Amino acid sequence: MPVSITTKHKFFDNQNNALILFKDTFDDSYSTIIQDDFILIFSQNKLVGINILNYQKYFDLKEGYHVLSNDVKDWLLKKFNQYLSEEDFDYFYQIGKVIDIQQHNQSDKLKILTVLFNKDIKRQIITNVSSINLNQNYLFATNGTTTFNGQKILDTQVMKVKSEGMIVSYKTIGIEKEGLVDCSNLSLQDTYFF
Repeated sequence: MPVSITTKHKFFDNQNNALILFKDTFDDSYSTIIQDDFILIFSQNKLVGINILNYQKYFDLKEGYHVLSNDVKDWLLKKFNQYLSEEDFDYFYQIGKVIDIQQHNQSDKLKILTVLFNKDIKRQIITNVSSINLNQNYLFATNGTTTFNGQKILDTQVMKVKSEGMIVSYKTIGIEKEGLVDCSNLSLQDTYFF
């Protein structure tokens, strides 16, 4: 069962072993290096995954969907600094605040959201969801995210208007619950655990 789900790193628990994937796909010609309880998986000379034997010795991870904590990320970066960089841990599911809602000029069913993310980054996201509140925090999937059902979210044009992501429903992340993921109790700097 996945423990962490992001685009670049997915965490799978398999009888005390864990697999963290940093790439969604890699070719069949891969190689491995074993270091203690860690099996490093390489494809085209790039680290694409780490299989961790007896991962409970190293990490306190609970089952469920969530991103790797900063403590786990920092530990992995320090231990495997010759293979990993900060960019390998980009989080694509992010908390954003809806700061503007406009009607799409070519569709009555579409809205253009201006969304504020951490570090004052603003993105424009088009949606057909009508129940969105101004100045509320929601979960968003940004460029590069792979959703629970395998859909890849990419920057695109919707009726000649740029869209840089998608507002996320619970079903998008594999939770059988209706509605959007409400993050009103979280700040833009927080990580949403699901």
